[in-house]
Amino acid sequence: MLDNEVDRLSKLPDDVLLNIVERLDITEVARTAILSRRWKQILDMLSKVILTVCSFGPKHARRKLTSEDIARANTTMLEATRSILESRTGSLYTIQLISLKFYLGDDSIFIGQTVANTIATQKVASVEFTIFIGIGCLQRVDLKWVPKLTVAKFNMFQSSDDPFSLGYVPLLQTVSIINTGLSRHKMLKLSELLHKTSISNLHLNFKSEKIWVRPEGRKQLLPVFHKLSLVNLFNISVECDLTWTMFILQGAPTLKKLCIMVQDHLCEMIKGKRRYMYDFSEEKKDKGLEWEPSAPDLKHHNLAELRIYGFKEEDKFVRYARNVMEAAVNLEAVYLHENPGCKKCKCILPNEWMRSETLLIRNKINEGICSNVGIHFPSRGREY
Repeated sequence: MLDNEVDRLSKLPDDVLLNIVERLDITEVARTAILSRRWKQILDMLSKVILTVCSFGPKHARRKLTSEDIARANTTMLEATRSILESRTGSLYTIQLISLKFYLGDDSIFIGQTVANTIATQKVASVEFTIFIGIGCLQRVDLKWVPKLTVAKFNMFQSSDDPFSLGYVPLLQTVSIINTGLSRHKMLKLSELLHKTSISNLHLNFKSEKIWVRPEGRKQLLPVFHKLSLVNLFNISVECDLTWTMFILQGAPTLKKLCIMVQDHLCEMIKGKRRYMYDFSEEKKDKGLEWEPSAPDLKHHNLAELRIYGFKEEDKFVRYARNVMEAAVNLEAVYLHENPGCKKCKCILPNEWMRSETLLIRNKINEGICSNVGIHFPSRGREY
């Protein structure tokens, strides 16, 4: 900004100036703050602190990054993070979001420590870290001591072993894992991966590829699932059976809502020779998912709602809905959604449910079952 522009903006009321500043690149705002004490005060009022290491990298877009480029950008990122967050000491304004994107390197731990110090001394609602691997390859994340962590999201991992471990995370409520299962990936045991936690929300996204969790028994899962109330299992390939997901009911006695999404994202799926190049499994995507209930007559007393996205009038869907209804004795509602579709896939979506179809499906599901569970067919784009 030019000096006269800065001077004119500085004369605006605080709320107007703050609204303008929050729309700018915070790195530019930080530089401007050096020019004016008024701007420095506005910087301390920001509700969101969003910084990306890309703002500090080399401007040669076509040149490949070197290790020196990465180290230099990370160092500048650390300086900017310290400058912005440490200047807020004593600020009465809550930071709604700290979102930092940086490379994995020597300065990473200091960036984390700066954020930790801010959390310890100020009100911070949410923190997001996006860590770029750079030239190396991140194999595992160990969260040994994160006492205020409430949400953990893991997106795509390389390791053939457990991709992360959780230490002291007493407030952790939500865990989200998104991954494309490759040949080298072992099937994860949630009882081991979530050891010592007691989460309430679990979100797993299989990206329409190999299922990478292994069904376990009630005895193994109960210590980590005893408070679980919501489970989302998204992007299960259409070639997979659904019976294996019943292990969630068996291990989570307090579960209230279960959502299943079955679809193949053609726009994201790798096909042909590239599958071999990128180590995609050629085996069935649900291989190794054989599941048998710990007790012959599985009953669940808290599940109130089942949602199936991508439901079709096929035996595996009807059978699955019946299995859940028979097990969940206090189930209130089943919502059967058609394929939600994807703008990128450009697939031809089926027509909305016809009344004759819904009656036929209801009859198939309810055949031989004495149940008062409401079976609903929401219109596409609607929840109810």
